[in-house]
Amino acid sequence: MAEYDLENEINLDQFTVSARLFYDNIHAVGGGSGTTDVLGQLRSLASLHGLNPYAITTSTSWSAPSVSAYHCGSVYGDSALLLNQSTLLGTLAGGWSYFGFPYGPSLTNGLVCGGSVGPPGGPPTMIQLPVTYTTQPTVNDIHVVPCVTSGGGGPCNSSIDATATATTFYSDFWSYLSYRSMTGNVAMMGETSSNQNCEGETQAMATQNVNGYLASNLYLYHASETTLRPWENDTISCYAARVIINPPYTR
Repeated sequence: MAEYDLENEINLDQFTVSARLFYDNIHAVGGGSGTTDVLGQLRSLASLHGLNPYAITTSTSWSAPSVSAYHCGSVYGDSALLLNQSTLLGTLAGGWSYFGFPYGPSLTNGLVCGGSVGPPGGPPTMIQLPVTYTTQPTVNDIHVVPCVTSGGGGPCNSSIDATATATTFYSDFWSYLSYRSMTGNVAMMGETSSNQNCEGETQAMATQNVNGYLASNLYLYHASETTLRPWENDTISCYAARVIINPPYTR
């Protein structure tokens, strides 16, 4: 088992209740009130069947800036371009870290920059799980369509070249892996731009994504453990029945 994705694009800073996918503080195994360490039980079952228990994770989505190549630090000290991934780490870290929306962040160029776990001198407004998973998942699955938005969380602006933004994101992700001592992890870049004009994405954006990755530190230092997985939705008619990925995905 290379990866088991419990939840597609989980967002634990906005929807903290989703953390019950890992630790249910309401229901006990078998029914009734109590608690259940869901992730712990799933890891035990995976081990029982000879599978990698740490391949169990959830995918997250990146945060797109409204200015080319812009990035800033999040409440976790990582790049705000991957706030959702940092929040997943903070959730599973339990007793020594927090998750939820930070207190007093700066909303700058489409990103949630800075902030703190709570007001100065006051109790934390972010929360913790009552369990700490000392071993983090060995797969980091981030869905990323490198682009510059039209602002205010709007769609990608296809008239702005996304290459520099892609380079910034992938390099920031390598910094995250290095800082968090996860350089042995698989970097799964899921649902990147496909080589088609569909859902507001263009062929040019796919090429810009690949070129940005090739210019990044993630490619320089982690190419052997990185996968770029293009997105296709065959239920939407604007996608062709077969996706051509070469070019731009030539490596």
